[in-house]
Amino acid sequence: MARLALDFLFFRRFWRLLKILFPCHRRSITAWLAGALLVATAIDQVMTYLVGIQPSLFYVALGNRDIDTFKSLCARGAAIIIGKAFTLAVFKYLTNMLAIKSRQVCNLTMHRLYFKRQAFFKLSSSGDMLDNPDQRLTQDIEKATRILSNDLLAPVVTAPFIIGYYTWLTYESSGWIGPAAIYSYFVVQTIINKLVLSPIVQKVSEQEKMEGDFRQRHMEVRSNVEAIAFYRAGVLENIMTNQKLKSLILTQKSLTEWRMLLNGITNIFDYFGGILSYLIIGIPVFITHLYDDNAFFYLYLIYSFSTVLKLAGDFGELAGVTHRVMELHEELNRLHSDCLETDRPPSTVPSSVVVIASDEDDKSATRHMQEIHGKQMSLERDEQEEEEAQMFAGLWHCSSGKMDCHWRRLTSNLFFLAQKPYFPSGNTTLRQQIVYPVKALQVDKDVARITQILEWVKMEHLIERCGGLDTPVEWDWMKTLSPGELQRMSLARVFYTRPRIVFLDESTSAIGFELEMQIYKKLQEEKITF
Repeated sequence: MARLALDFLFFRRFWRLLKILFPCHRRSITAWLAGALLVATAIDQVMTYLVGIQPSLFYVALGNRDIDTFKSLCARGAAIIIGKAFTLAVFKYLTNMLAIKSRQVCNLTMHRLYFKRQAFFKLSSSGDMLDNPDQRLTQDIEKATRILSNDLLAPVVTAPFIIGYYTWLTYESSGWIGPAAIYSYFVVQTIINKLVLSPIVQKVSEQEKMEGDFRQRHMEVRSNVEAIAFYRAGVLENIMTNQKLKSLILTQKSLTEWRMLLNGITNIFDYFGGILSYLIIGIPVFITHLYDDNAFFYLYLIYSFSTVLKLAGDFGELAGVTHRVMELHEELNRLHSDCLETDRPPSTVPSSVVVIASDEDDKSATRHMQEIHGKQMSLERDEQEEEEAQMFAGLWHCSSGKMDCHWRRLTSNLFFLAQKPYFPSGNTTLRQQIVYPVKALQVDKDVARITQILEWVKMEHLIERCGGLDTPVEWDWMKTLSPGELQRMSLARVFYTRPRIVFLDESTSAIGFELEMQIYKKLQEEKITF
């Protein structure tokens, strides 16, 4: 995975994401919602300003013992509080609606690219495919739009105006010393935050990938329960799933440690900001003697800076998921830019290359039984035979009648090849796929044997393609290999395990006739009953 950070690449991708979420036309609901949100934020800031200057007005009324002014201030304060509460409610509503509409817009845009010209298939079949496109289309888009709409948009957009306004008020009261001290203080904090945020962005992206891999591992098991049960591979699947969990936990621990460092730095500067506010307040107290009228300006300027810098954690989370979402967007655009002429819709394909099935194909639907050297092989099966295979494997018990098995149900005795081949994905070596369902060990004496088995099933080219027997590969085996290759690899497992009996469930339906006969002959030579 490329190194991700808070750099120019992020800002370029973030700008592209904003163009997707807020298109420039009059019918853009997200743009109108964003505008309404900024108006609500401006009204909220006015309300905050009015609330902030109330204490100084009360001090003056109480000092002058002016009962009429005091009553007027109480009524005015009540109205301001009600207005503030209503503004906050509207602000929360608009942020939630913006998050919902932004997610809708982003998902619709990505779906249009994802399902166009079978890009979903190309994305899953390419060797350098992105991890977990389903997670990027769902969880990552939801997280990016939620953080942007609920936590960052209004504070970040309005911060320059708020900071600029209160900077001017601070300068009017304390001269250049007050703003210079506050700006210097927070520039130092910004630099430190930038140094800490870059590793957090990388860790957030890694965590999302690990989460997707862990969930994919469970989905893979759930989608292939019958094959895994036939292989009796529960122990190995447990080991492989726990490896995914371990990688996820290590990444989360590292991310938590970096977040602790960021929170510690933010809290230190936040609390020191309180001390800085008193130092700035000391300027009007001891120099201009205007404390009652201007203390709020300094406090709120420091508060505005602190609020923006406290968003560093959210900004790091947004950067991590933005990289993942826009990586997918860029890859989908690349796939469409590389489209070949053969990607045209079926209606435009010349009729000479269209193959129409004939009635002869329907004859294969009948059940055939073939006798090979006195051993019966079922080429096709019905529902009853499927249940019988599951009972032989010990997955179900007989509801009537009796079935005795005098051997232990180990793969060295009874080996079942399910109708749907199964090959675990994610950093799996070629050796592990051959020796499945046991855990692969790098034993040199097995190299010659595995190589010979691959030659038997005409899959020896995989050694070079995988970079050797023990090099982990990232691709999804069940999507990268053709149905015939998957069946040949399944039979390679049979030759490696050498069981007493192997149950073949349409395990050669996608293999050519000549190679099929060669494999049957080799099974007999290896004294494997089938």
